[in-house]
Amino acid sequence: MKNLYINGCSFTAGDNLEDKETWPYKLAQLSNSNLYDNSANGQSMGSIFLNSINHLSTLSSSDTTVVIGLTWPHRHYFTYKGWNINVTNADFPKPRLSSKLNYWRRLTSSNHVNKNLIEVEEIASELKNDIDENIKPIYLAKREYIKAMITHNKDYTKDLFNLYSAQITSLQSFLEYKKFNYCLVGFDSNSSHIKKLINSNNIELSKILYFNKTENKTAHPTAEDCDRISKKIYETIF
Repeated sequence: MKNLYINGCSFTAGDNLEDKETWPYKLAQLSNSNLYDNSANGQSMGSIFLNSINHLSTLSSSDTTVVIGLTWPHRHYFTYKGWNINVTNADFPKPRLSSKLNYWRRLTSSNHVNKNLIEVEEIASELKNDIDENIKPIYLAKREYIKAMITHNKDYTKDLFNLYSAQITSLQSFLEYKKFNYCLVGFDSNSSHIKKLINSNNIELSKILYFNKTENKTAHPTAEDCDRISKKIYETIF
């Protein structure tokens, strides 16, 4: 059985969906693949970039297909003991650290390609012992850093997109160099950052599939949407 490696944010992990309702699970079923799903709610492009390159360095391109769900440029992360803790708009105006240390669809690690192992969950649970003494000060400092950048850097949005674009370009270059069969997936084709990507000269646009945001309360794909998304991806790269 071949491998299917997937990474992304909640639009990939499945917001308020059971695992079997998500498009990564359905794509694995369609393609009869062994699924490595490292997507996580609120994950930043930096975290996706770091984890994907580290994970895929342990997998063979001859038997692994890769699908990366793109996220939004304004998300950040910091690493603690090998685990990525993401900071998004939801962290303002009040801290939301406790929920980010929940193992289920929150924490990601560049050290563990198979996050479903019991020993990996046990290692992740140990982070909560450090929350007050070590993790919280870093988290609060990261929030203040982002606030300062927004306040004092008039080119903040431009700089964020340049970093975002460079991460996607570098990830594509890695996948091309290693000869992975892959595609990237964008979930908001009308957003400004997707439109900028489309006009970019550095990104291989033929490798990106675009889907519109779903018109529902959360704007995330529903179980029915995941049927459509998985089938479209399957038809494109399998």
